[in-house]
Amino acid sequence: MHKPIYKTYAIDSADIVRMSAQGHSENESLEFCKMDLINDQARKQIKDYWNLKK
Repeated sequence: MHKPIYKTYAIDSADIVRMSAQGHSENESLEFCKMDLINDQARKQIKDYWNLKK
């Protein structure tokens, strides 16, 4: 059984995030993409924070 694959592109400042989800609706893929962006930004901020602490 072939499931659709959605590829979603989100551009936030200089970041381009690609999300492909199998067996999910397009809206779900967009939600995953947003979560990915938020997590990515949080990771960057935490890294920057620790770099400043050194």
